[in-house]
Amino acid sequence: MEKNKAVNKKNELTIYQKLQLIQTSLKCPKTRTNNFAKYKYRNAEDILNAIKPFQQQLDFVLTTPTENINDQGYIYVQCTAILTCSKTEKQIRVFGQAGVELNKKGQSSEQQSGSAISYAKKYALDNLFGLDDTADSDTTNDHGILKQKISTTINNTIAETNQKKSVTSKKVAGNGSVKIEKFVIDENSIKKIKNSTDAKKALTSNKVIFSNENIKNKLIETFNLK
Repeated sequence: MEKNKAVNKKNELTIYQKLQLIQTSLKCPKTRTNNFAKYKYRNAEDILNAIKPFQQQLDFVLTTPTENINDQGYIYVQCTAILTCSKTEKQIRVFGQAGVELNKKGQSSEQQSGSAISYAKKYALDNLFGLDDTADSDTTNDHGILKQKISTTINNTIAETNQKKSVTSKKVAGNGSVKIEKFVIDENSIKKIKNSTDAKKALTSNKVIFSNENIKNKLIETFNLK
């Protein structure tokens, strides 16, 4: 009986509420170290592993298909992080992009492509789950504790019927799915911005996300937009 109640509570959540629960509960600290540049980072595999306990608790499927795009000679990989509700099949889609450095020394074409795919997936997952740059020393892999936290939050979320949705979205005609387009500007894609008009659009658009604050500052300084 208790198990059936728990299942019913999960089914009462909209896909937006499920995403909100993930965004407010997911912890994926940067535990990897780049020994050359001396900085901490996380990769796509870390995020995918951190999200697995949520999938069973909240009944959703996560997929990350990629495609290669050639935009007037500029080649990049686009990943679409797709969150699908198992019951309603409604979706939330977020994009991440990374350029392919074809002339990078010391790497084969397969390595260059693989690197771009990894970055594109990471950017898409970061954007979907709202991951920031903070590391939480209390983060653990104790999925039992996590299940308790999720169950408690499910109850609270259902009770708050007038809760404001945290995801800005638009309906896609035909199947009722949801599409959220976000484009990531990184060290490679910033090179495509050739004038101050395009730079201003990138800085003010709600569809653009900078891979880090340094990239944004570089764009501002390059076109003197302070």
